Amino acid sequence: MTKLIYSSILITFTILCTNLNAEVIFTELMYNPASKEKVPAKTEWLELYNTGTEPVSLAGYYLADEDGKTEAFPEDLEIKPNQAIVFIPGDQTVEKFKEAWKCDAPVIPVKKWNNGGMKGLANNPTDTNEILTLCDSSGQVIDRLNYDDNRPWPSDSKQGPSIYLALDKLSSTENDNGENWHKSKLGTNGAINNKITADYDKTDTGSPGFVRTEDKNNAQETKDAQKTDDADTGDSSDDSNVDAT
Repeated sequence: MTKLIYSSILITFTILCTNLNAEVIFTELMYNPASKEKVPAKTEWLELYNTGTEPVSLAGYYLADEDGKTEAFPEDLEIKPNQAIVFIPGDQTVEKFKEAWKCDAPVIPVKKWNNGGMKGLANNPTDTNEILTLCDSSGQVIDRLNYDDNRPWPSDSKQGPSIYLALDKLSSTENDNGENWHKSKLGTNGAINNKITADYDKTDTGSPGFVRTEDKNNAQETKDAQKTDDADTGDSSDDSNVDAT
């Protein structure tokens, strides 16, 4: 009996230590692509990143917002230290995503991203819509992101670029601040354009699965990204191809 109690304490202590050395956060969102977003949206995606020094099991984790939640992530899914994983709607396939996007990271389709769940990522977010949340299997909030398309967040005009968290702001507190997010720009911090395909039928820009954490050019590239954000006019009139969630 004593041995059983000791084992339980040891397991609990190990889990607590792992959690202290791991932080899984949102680091990039493609919420308003130029590519078609007819329901069900297939061209949205998001990126999670493990900032910690320990691997984290994502078994049973799920995404949620004010509209609902997705189905749970696969039971065998783990995110390693300094690893990024890309999540896409369950209505899309990994093969079609990788046909359009050069991405070496794991890509995980998630069911109920659209109908019956989150209803997609809001193209016109506000302080009450969209509140994107990552929860563990017990429902505990791991990270929450109330992104917007107005200052201090980057504008989503024109459609196509993702928004990504600044490379020196990789934490769950820093990613709450819109000033720490930038619009993706081709050639900056790993951003590329997608290949035009049947599903991804227009040019979008992002760096799915790529988080550059050490580079002598980071500071200058971040300044360049900020200049791009500051030059935005905020014109978002072209919403003809999107789902207005």
